Amino acid sequence: KYPQKEFPYDQIRRISAGLGCDDPEYELMDTGIFDDDRYFDVFVEYARESVDDIYMKVSVHNRGPDAADFHLVPQAFFRNTWSWEGEDAEHPTMERLHGNGAAIRHSKLGELFFSMEGEA
Repeated sequence: KYPQKEFPYDQIRRISAGLGCDDPEYELMDTGIFDDDRYFDVFVEYARESVDDIYMKVSVHNRGPDAADFHLVPQAFFRNTWSWEGEDAEHPTMERLHGNGAAIRHSKLGELFFSMEGEA
């Protein structure tokens, strides 16, 4: 569940700071942010075709009564080996391509591509 309202970081911090060691953790559901049923359900499925081809299916469902925007941002994770190589080490980059894709460049892994089907 991803709320459509602003995430209640301040409320969670404030209440959690006042809890003792024996108190239950203050959860997102405790904030009341889902009380009016305005949220997104996000499901992610992965499949690997080969060492370099990993498919990810992301399904987003608006559970609220009104249309709402959802922004999905692609991410890539690499082991941070460039910090071992000094200040001039090359960092990985990601660049948006025409259409629904991105090129990811890594000094040791080469060029990788991210593509998306559906609306962007």
